[in-house]
Amino acid sequence: MNNPKLKGYGFNPSEQILIGYLRDGTLFGRDYLVQDIIVLSHDICSYDPWDLPGCDSVTPNDSERFFIYPKTYKYANSKSKVIGTPTGQVPNSDQRQPMINRATKNGRWKVSGVRVNVKSSDETKQVIGIKTRLYFKHNSCPNKTSCVLHQFQLVGIDPCQDKYFLGKVIMKEFKPTNISSNNINDRISIPEVQVELGPEPLVETEVTNEYEW
Repeated sequence: MNNPKLKGYGFNPSEQILIGYLRDGTLFGRDYLVQDIIVLSHDICSYDPWDLPGCDSVTPNDSERFFIYPKTYKYANSKSKVIGTPTGQVPNSDQRQPMINRATKNGRWKVSGVRVNVKSSDETKQVIGIKTRLYFKHNSCPNKTSCVLHQFQLVGIDPCQDKYFLGKVIMKEFKPTNISSNNINDRISIPEVQVELGPEPLVETEVTNEYEW
């Protein structure tokens, strides 16, 4: 018997389209236009990456899954530290950012590189969102794993509405078994990514697609 088509299979939207789905659901309460984005009732860090819905069935040709999930802060008062920004602008270094929870049961998501501005494709080139790239690090392994998360968020909206992330999870390996610091490198490939610690600067980039703003 053939297996049913999984959510996320063959789904390859641009960054702007992903921001559009997140914006529509967050601001207008619309039903999502596609069923390929899995809506989680809990923060993505409630799961290890291999325990996320659909991630146990990844293949080399189908390694991406998409999720919308609520933001969870590391401390109860973290959200109150956010300073609002005008529409289309991103926070600068003088504006304190909330501490997002990134720890899972068996590891944590760590930021890799710099945050990137996602801009609209029209002539205004308005900043419509931010993409943060993270990799998963298992508690028992000193090195990064091959699990990658591209996390998208909106900019310039009311903090009371800014409650969700959209995440693109890239799983290049199945769940590792009997993980230890001695055998982890035999089971998980390690991507070559330069990690920068400290404040996360923003780099503008232009991406194009057919999403209309």
